[in-house]
Amino acid sequence: MTTTPPVAIGQQFGRLTVQAIRQGKDMSGRMAVCLCACGNEKAVPVRHLARGRFTSCGCGQHPHLYVMNGATLTLTELCAMST
Repeated sequence: MTTTPPVAIGQQFGRLTVQAIRQGKDMSGRMAVCLCACGNEKAVPVRHLARGRFTSCGCGQHPHLYVMNGATLTLTELCAMST
């Protein structure tokens, strides 16, 4: 059985900074509530965060463009507008 490396509040994983750690629902284990550099909040399993499976809320993974009020924006720009 492998052990999950420790994760602490304030620790940074890529663009995510751990804000809180809580117990997940059912058998999902501990969840880390993280704040992404773009301003979005994302809850991810601690075991996945510690093993490098998550490094952002997803804002840097989607090169798609979005049109809003006639302006073409990336997802990162769109997320920045919501903060």
